[in-house]
Amino acid sequence: MARIDSSWNDEHLTAIIILEEKLGRPICGVMNENGEPCSRAPLSGGRCSLHFDKEFRSRRFVYTVNRKLFVAVSAAIVIALLAVGIFLKIEHDPAEDLWRESARLITLGKSEDASAILQVIIREYPKSQYSEKAKELILGSTARLSGTAAERLYRQAQ
Repeated sequence: MARIDSSWNDEHLTAIIILEEKLGRPICGVMNENGEPCSRAPLSGGRCSLHFDKEFRSRRFVYTVNRKLFVAVSAAIVIALLAVGIFLKIEHDPAEDLWRESARLITLGKSEDASAILQVIIREYPKSQYSEKAKELILGSTARLSGTAAERLYRQAQ
């Protein structure tokens, strides 16, 4: 018996049964352009090779579509990640690394090296936000040192 479709009417079903009895084997049964059932031998899915993909998609077809979709989505994700990485690399402020290094040196007690790095930030990256921070830090430390030196001189004078 042909694989039955719920959209077929009773006339089409009787035509399939008559044709199968006449041929002595199962048939595809899909309605042709002229309104008769297809009399070709069915494949494992119940349809002939002509009508197999049209009405009932094979597992291979679905697998191929899913695989192509997976590859396309994966490629899109990789491209998006690369674009984000390039954007982040462009947005990275090179003075930030120098600022972090100077902060590390200050915590280690190497204020002269940190001061040299802060001078580089001010000179090489004048429009950076870290340049303003470096100016404030240098002015603050200079004021602190001069205040300390003045206090020392005052104490020595007494």
